[in-house]
Amino acid sequence: MQKKKNKGAFNNGSLKILNKKFLVTGGAGFLGSHMCDALVNQGASVICVDDLSNGKLANITHLKSNRQFKFYKKNVNDIKQLKPVFKRERPDYVMHYAAMVGVKRTANNPLAVFEDIEGIKNIAGCSKQYQVKKILFTSSSEVYGEPVKLPIAEDDTFNGRWPYSLVKILGEQYFQAYYETYGIPVTIVRFFNVYGPRQDFGDSGFVVSIFLRNGLAGKPLLIYGDGGQTRDFVYADDNIRLTLKSFCNDKVNGRPMNIGSGHSMRIIDLANAVKKKFPKVKILFQPARNKGEIKYRTPDVSFMKKMLKDEPQVSLAEGLDKTLASLQSKRQ
Repeated sequence: MQKKKNKGAFNNGSLKILNKKFLVTGGAGFLGSHMCDALVNQGASVICVDDLSNGKLANITHLKSNRQFKFYKKNVNDIKQLKPVFKRERPDYVMHYAAMVGVKRTANNPLAVFEDIEGIKNIAGCSKQYQVKKILFTSSSEVYGEPVKLPIAEDDTFNGRWPYSLVKILGEQYFQAYYETYGIPVTIVRFFNVYGPRQDFGDSGFVVSIFLRNGLAGKPLLIYGDGGQTRDFVYADDNIRLTLKSFCNDKVNGRPMNIGSGHSMRIIDLANAVKKKFPKVKILFQPARNKGEIKYRTPDVSFMKKMLKDEPQVSLAEGLDKTLASLQSKRQ
């Protein structure tokens, strides 16, 4: 992610960022807050909408004094809360990050996950009513479920069967239908395992942040299953840059795009990489989770590379160091 304003970096196709207004749902969350940073740095005005069920004010505190940034504590799943924001702000573009996330949280609250369908409908409806020029929908590798083949390409079979993956599948189809019916362009990005500063490291957090948190606390690194499951890890800055590039590229409108490195890693190897930073910490194996655990994930990123002429640049070793430094700074 660039720290200094670069007015031309993402001006591809007909979409311009400078002086445009973006509404970012879930903007106080892990990735949403990083996207808010990137947009402000590119000269956009940002309207952050978050009910703080997943997000944290600490993620956007540094932006609240910036004239280009506004925050609304609102639930996008409630049209009575969301619609007045659209009416008042009249955004040019919408980036929809808001969702219930985390394997444990989504597995334990399946009905709550389905409430996100209302948010999808609300975003689409308000975007049509207030003439939004383009929508970003952040989907997930979870739509593929247990893959039929590896690597997983964008047109491969959907095999997702848990509430979170089903909501993402529905969201993709819903926004595509709005594009086809009403002409509102949509960019659909399917994220693989993103990690970095600000990621949730609580009980419903994600494996990289949980491993690092446990290492800092001198606690064991817990692996569920045999550790042979694979994931494709992408550092947050890379994810944001690639996502923003895809949003600015009109050639990918309505065409889902994998955002990943194309190189997967076993969880046991990730644990060993973290253990090198904390030699005294043990690795312990736990029974495999019954719900929501996918064995293998390796994306085909040829479409991403072709359309964006870019790919992740931050190595796992560098990304772990940066994430660890961020966690350590918060403990001081």
